[in-house]
Amino acid sequence: MEQAAMRFFQKDPGVLPLYEKLESRMRSEIADVTVSVQPTQISFARDHTFACVSFAKLGRAEDSRKPRIVLTFKLNKRISSPRVQVFPSPHLNRWTHHTAVSSPGEIDAELLGWLKEASSFAAEKPSDGGFFPA
Repeated sequence: MEQAAMRFFQKDPGVLPLYEKLESRMRSEIADVTVSVQPTQISFARDHTFACVSFAKLGRAEDSRKPRIVLTFKLNKRISSPRVQVFPSPHLNRWTHHTAVSSPGEIDAELLGWLKEASSFAAEKPSDGGFFPA
């Protein structure tokens, strides 16, 4: 793991193992993933950004006090799952999905399936800027 990613998790080092597992699984199951660390998120891309990890607030205040990372990705469809909070995007046929990951068991085949779809969807995206703000 890069030193920049290690610094990103200084504010909440307890979730570093979750991130490490997520990054490892993504690199092993999605070809040519690159990682970019910004001040507020860590982005994953191939030709285009397809997912990011942050400490964004989701849901009720008590939920945000649990140690967790927030994984954000976009698809051309809405996923109906209790694991996902969905916010419509300003772009037609793009749904922004946010899911809190608070245990290693949540980094499973279902989550990786969504990320693989997001990677494919991002590859189809025209070059008009990134999916996620830096």
